[in-house]
Order: sequence, then structure tokens, then C-alpha cells
Amino acid sequence: MIDETRLINKIAEYERTLPNIGRVCPAFKNENKILQPYTVLHSTPGFTTEAIGYPRRWRNRIEVMSALFGWNIAQKGGRWKELEDEAQIFLLHYRRKFQEYDTIMAMMELGTGNPHFSLVSGAFGALPELVINADQWIGCVFRFIYDEVV
Repeated sequence: MIDETRLINKIAEYERTLPNIGRVCPAFKNENKILQPYTVLHSTPGFTTEAIGYPRRWRNRIEVMSALFGWNIAQKGGRWKELEDEAQIFLLHYRRKFQEYDTIMAMMELGTGNPHFSLVSGAFGALPELVINADQWIGCVFRFIYDEVV
């Protein structure tokens, strides 16, 4: 059975290979203050589980969120166009990396019971998830799903 720590750390391993990524925090070691642009923090907003052969067969579905903090809007003087140009390319970088065959196969090797892994969404902008210490950042938020039967 997959656990959230291994799942996040494997996602982080691939995020570190993307161009222009700054710091990628390991599982459950997020920072309270972003010290460099393009820092990635992770969380697990939730999971679902379903008994499919009670009491021994379960379908577990874990959601992981990666929040890429591009630039603090106030520090950049609100130059929205420049911020957009720099940060928006990460939507493409993530889509390419997490749709590669080798990446998907490596992610699925983490589990034991017919696993399925996918990047399910990416969003760009000054999003609610990109606020730290009352500072609004522009960047991207990505959501992943890992599904397995155990």
C-alpha cells in the first residue's frame, strides 16, 4: 500500500528535474516562508477509500497538490505581464514531465495493487493556494491522483 510520504517524495524527485525550479520541499517539510522564487510545496488535501471486497480489498485514492510559488506579487511591483510570462511555462513543463511513459511507470511502481497515477489538473495565476504569511504569490497549482486496490 502506498503512503503519502513516499508518493510526495517521488513526485518531488521528478519536479526537481524541471527547468528553472528552485527549491522542492520533501514530504511534510514545507517552509513557512518562501526564500527563493519557484519553490514547490506539497500537501495531501484528501483521500477516498472504498471497500470492494470487505474486509480485505480496498480501493484507495490519494490526492496530492503541488504548489509552485513563482513570484511574490508585491515584491515585483505588480508587473503582471512579466510574472505571467515567467511562471506560465510551468504548466507545459509539468504536463510534459508527468505524461512521460517512464515517469508514469516509475510512479506506479510505488504501489502494489493495480496502481494508477496521473496529473489531473494544473492552474495558473494568483491562486488562493499561493498565499503564505498574507503574501500573495503568482504561480501554479498542480493536482495528482494515485489510485490503487489493496
